Amino acid sequence: DEAEASMDELAELAASADLEVVERVVQRRQSFDPKTLMGSGKLQDLIIHALRLQADFIVVDQNLTPAQAR
Repeated sequence: DEAEASMDELAELAASADLEVVERVVQRRQSFDPKTLMGSGKLQDLIIHALRLQADFIVVDQNLTPAQAR
């Protein structure tokens, strides 16, 4: 699957930057939300999950606009 291959490559890049990948999340959408990249519900779930895992970073396999990066 193309998404899994892309996630594997991203995990390798994260590891080369000394980041430990603790979770992978995939959302399949027809189009990206210009404000949040993903749906607001998925974003809320991701934030809560990252806080529970005490994650320092959330890495996405997509170029972000400045608004999305906030």
